[in-house]
Amino acid sequence: MRYDPSRPAGRLLLTPEDKEAPARTCRLRVLGLGERAEPALDAFARRLAELAGAPYAMVNFVGEERQFFAGLHARPPHARPAHTQPSHARPPQARLPGTGHDALDTGTGTGAGRSPGSGGDAARGDADLGRSAPRSLGPGRHMAREYGFCPHVVVRRKALVLEDVRDYPRFAGNPVVDEYGIRSYLGAPLLDRTGIALGTVCVTDVEPRPWGRSGLDTIKAMAAELVEQIELREVGL
Repeated sequence: MRYDPSRPAGRLLLTPEDKEAPARTCRLRVLGLGERAEPALDAFARRLAELAGAPYAMVNFVGEERQFFAGLHARPPHARPAHTQPSHARPPQARLPGTGHDALDTGTGTGAGRSPGSGGDAARGDADLGRSAPRSLGPGRHMAREYGFCPHVVVRRKALVLEDVRDYPRFAGNPVVDEYGIRSYLGAPLLDRTGIALGTVCVTDVEPRPWGRSGLDTIKAMAAELVEQIELREVGL
């Protein structure tokens, strides 16, 4: 992977060079993604947070200049993590607009069912974010490309597991660590049928987290599931 040479190497604030960004932006425009929040994607993020036992989860589409959280879950302040819910008690499944299929049905054998914990209520839009989201998410759903770890995931085209961000010099200097207290990250790319990485699904925590193999399996399975739903919407099913 190559990195933007304009970044000060001594601080290791390394934002990856993203040559695919123009093609991704065009592809997102064709799919109608990355410009507005969608309730189904908020619900997807909530379920992802529950499966991973994480306070924050995002469906993040990465453009040329910024990132956009089309799906967002932020556990309200002072809320205590809930215990893992049995399968019959999980929240109702949502559907992506333009499809007749459930957006949250993981099926069987994907690994996503190996849940280490669960989260709280889903964020319901920009107006509510200031009440529950960490400052890293800003006043709305946009974030600059140099913030966070999703830009690395889309360039790497591989899942990224950071159990304690401070253990990795390449990532420890990222603004979200010192400014917003992010200590752990788990994310996987959304690779669509054209081969473009549209963005990521990811979870973060303000504490170190031993995500383990089950966490990696979960994030990869959920990414694959969401890509399938996006493809169904594209063909109008």
